[in-house]
Amino acid sequence: MKRSYLSRVYAFDKKLFLFIACFAGLTLLCNLSGNEVTPFFVWGMYSQREKAVGHYEFLQTRLENGKVLDPSSGYTDNTRFFLNSPLVNYKAIRDNAGVDPTRSFLERKLGSRYRRIAPLEDRIFNGPAEQQAFPEWYRRYLQTITGSSIQTLSLWAVKVHYDDYQHIVTDSTYLFEKWSKP
Repeated sequence: MKRSYLSRVYAFDKKLFLFIACFAGLTLLCNLSGNEVTPFFVWGMYSQREKAVGHYEFLQTRLENGKVLDPSSGYTDNTRFFLNSPLVNYKAIRDNAGVDPTRSFLERKLGSRYRRIAPLEDRIFNGPAEQQAFPEWYRRYLQTITGSSIQTLSLWAVKVHYDDYQHIVTDSTYLFEKWSKP
């Protein structure tokens, strides 16, 4: 025990040892009571097996000339992120009856404790104002990325699956939304 980390910390600095012990103890108590308090001690994310997915959905952006925007062709990582992630989040909000899925998740997870963060809803979740502003922001972003003027664009949801030979098979494609510059 004399060579353990905690015994060496205790010998070096008793206040630091007390801080580490209190932090570990409080973290353990909070996690046992169901309050996940630190990102690196969250065990819930490892509690179940991940289920195999049979079908996948991705969003396809088509510009006004019918050209499909390919985010994987020559864009930097951060540009690819901003071409895809906001669209997925926007669609998730629309599919969730206009409510930010993060809000729905936290309401379910926190239960009655959700009231503690309720006063911050307008600042931390996307609401109607952000949803209304998104199409114009995305159109302007695409103009910057492509270097051309974009007056209209359409979002298509494409559902696919893999066949027995690991080929991608398109199940359906439907127009999710179409935007035109006012």
